[in-house]
Amino acid sequence: MRHLMIFFIFAGLSLTFAAKGSNIELRIRLYDAPEKITVSVKEGLYSLVAADPSGNFIDTIWDIHEDDPVRIFYIRRVGTKVEINMKGLGTHTFQEIWLVPHPQNPDPSFIIQGTGRDRWYQDKLHFFVIDNDGKKELTTVNQVAIEKYVAGVVESEGGRFNQLEYFKAQAVLARTFAIKNLRKHIRHRYNLRDDVSSQVYHSRAYLQNATEIKFAALATKDTILVDEDGDILLGLFHANSGGQTANAGDVWSRDISYLRSKPDPFSVGQTSYSWTKKIPKADVMKFVTSQIGSSYNPGDLHKALINFQQENRKSHFEFQNKKIKLTQFRTRFGLRSTFFIIQEEGDFYVFKGRGFGHGVGLSQDGAINMSASGYSYKEILYFYFDKTQLENIFDVLDNNESLRKMVIENAHWLDHGNPSRTASP
Repeated sequence: MRHLMIFFIFAGLSLTFAAKGSNIELRIRLYDAPEKITVSVKEGLYSLVAADPSGNFIDTIWDIHEDDPVRIFYIRRVGTKVEINMKGLGTHTFQEIWLVPHPQNPDPSFIIQGTGRDRWYQDKLHFFVIDNDGKKELTTVNQVAIEKYVAGVVESEGGRFNQLEYFKAQAVLARTFAIKNLRKHIRHRYNLRDDVSSQVYHSRAYLQNATEIKFAALATKDTILVDEDGDILLGLFHANSGGQTANAGDVWSRDISYLRSKPDPFSVGQTSYSWTKKIPKADVMKFVTSQIGSSYNPGDLHKALINFQQENRKSHFEFQNKKIKLTQFRTRFGLRSTFFIIQEEGDFYVFKGRGFGHGVGLSQDGAINMSASGYSYKEILYFYFDKTQLENIFDVLDNNESLRKMVIENAHWLDHGNPSRTASP
């Protein structure tokens, strides 16, 4: 195998809290246990490196440059190991495989295909197999600098509308969520996933508004949102509030001081403001009786349904001292929101609603409208998150021992088996 001389150094987050601006890296799981992965180097010089589960260097498998005639390789799981196939290299199996850029590269990147369309990512890629409740899964992790990740999330979650202050607000929330949830998936050796269970991260920022999005991420670098006690908040957002945000406690299990329902005129009439869905009466009645029991007069229940109104947001549908959470209606029938009224049309109940998403926190449509109307990203965030403030992450760490410990542990965990290197041809 041809290879460069490789040295392992700790290149994750090394935190000196007095020195601001340290680079935080995150590990993001891409895809959900694909059968195979195809990767091609797009920019820069990379090395394929074999390692054991403890992060110990085994060998350099191959070096790949963007100008090489062969720069595509294929990955799949074989038992508990990772198999790589590449023209000129052949087929080999290792415990773990890394794709790592050489440090002199200004902007290393690669194209990856798992399921769906091709994706374009930066920095490092790590392949290994995990045991997920007895099921062996090929796991693909992008280890990436946090600001590159933030820009990718902003584009993936809402990058179609070119409003700079909105992009800045979304960048702060993406960064806040990432720091808040650093250890969410620590047992499987990554921080976050690439889907809605964490934050959507389906590529680096590269589409039509990428320049503005990357500027927004860097303009708010290291900035997060904290509550009045200095704790990192849940940076929740949704597409459209329907003109009134929702209480966190009405959607999930607990109330949160900065996530309380409030009027939101900025979302009214915007892109995702209104919706309609027709559902067979029999399906609705079957669902309702499955929740409250069937010992009720169907006519009375029908009247209660078609008389259900929401001038302001409600949390439950109520009938004869029985309650059903509106989130259950939304889940069962795939409704855009819980902010709806019910009418009848022949054999159907017609759900007419406002808003799109859970309704808690920032409304993306509202934030876009605020940005277009001249509001700053700070004003946008303070409108949707009451009694909060923007802080530098390292200032927060200086004053929060438990959070500081968590971030230090994450940095050490990243360093353990993080192959970055100094190379000589």
